[in-house]
Amino acid sequence: MTEQEIRLLKEAILHEYDGYEYYKYQSTQWNDKVISDNFKALAEEEQIHAKWLEKYFDNHKEQFDQREFNLLKDVKPPGIFDWSNLSKFSETQLVDVIEKAMDMEKASVEHYRNAKLKAGESQLNELYDLLIQWETAHYVQLKGSLEKTREKDHVEISTFFENAIKIEIDGANFYENKASSVKSIKLRELFSYFANEEKRHIKWLEGMLLALQSNKDIYPIDTVDFVIQEPIEWDQYLQKDDEEIKEVVKEALAIEKESINFYIELLKKTKSTIVEIVATSLLEWEEEHLKEFEDFANELMK
Repeated sequence: MTEQEIRLLKEAILHEYDGYEYYKYQSTQWNDKVISDNFKALAEEEQIHAKWLEKYFDNHKEQFDQREFNLLKDVKPPGIFDWSNLSKFSETQLVDVIEKAMDMEKASVEHYRNAKLKAGESQLNELYDLLIQWETAHYVQLKGSLEKTREKDHVEISTFFENAIKIEIDGANFYENKASSVKSIKLRELFSYFANEEKRHIKWLEGMLLALQSNKDIYPIDTVDFVIQEPIEWDQYLQKDDEEIKEVVKEALAIEKESINFYIELLKKTKSTIVEIVATSLLEWEEEHLKEFEDFANELMK
C-alpha cells in the first residue's frame, strides 16, 4: 500500500471507532428501551465497520505497512461525531438528537466520497463504495423513523425504493441473460461481473425498504463478508473485429443510460433527503459503469 492509502485507511478506522463510542454513549442516556437499543445497535454496527477495516488492512498489508501505520501519529478521526452539548436531553428532545445523528451520518457519506476522490486510482475505491453504503444505511435508518410520521413523504420514499429496485433488477437480468447467451467465454465473465454489481445494489436497496416498512434495523450484516471484485482488465476483451462484442456493448450503454436518466430526473423532483442521498449514490455507481463501457466502446472503434 502507498503511504496515502495507509493514512486514509487509518483515518477511516479511527472514524468508525469514534462513531462506536458516540452511539454507545447515547445508548446509556435514554430511559426508553427501544431508543436505547437503537443507539446500541448503531454502536455495534460502527464497531463491526472498524473491525472489518482492520481485517481488510491485515489481509492486504505488505512488508513495513504495519510499521508505517503505527508511525502515522498525526492521523486523527475527521471529527464528524460531535461530542459537544452532550448534557442529558429530555425525552421530548429526542428528535433533535436523531437529527444531529443524521447530520453526522450524512457528513460521513460526504467524507468517504471525498476520501475516494483523494485516493484516485486505488485499491481502496471499492472499499469506499462499501463504506458509503454502510453510512447511507445508517442515515436512512435514523431518518426513516422520523419520516414515518409524515405519510406523504413515506409514500414517496417507498415508491422510490420500489422503482429503484425494479431498475436494478432489470439491469441484473440483462447482464445475466447476456452472460448465458454470448458465445465468448470472456464476455460471459464480463457480464457476470456487472450482474453481480447490480445484485449488490438490489440487496442494499431491499434492506432499506424493509427497514422503512417494518421500522427494524437495516444494517445488512452479511456485507461484513463482502468480497471486493477485482478491477476489470478491459484489454482482454478488445477483439475489434468481433461484431458480437460491439453489439452487446451498445446494448449495455443503453441500459446504463436509462438507469442514469431515471436517477437524474428523480433528483430534480424529489424533496426527500432520503431519496436524494440514496439516488445520488446509485447515480454515481451507474455513471462509473457507463464511463467504463464508453471508454471500452471508444477503444473498439479505433
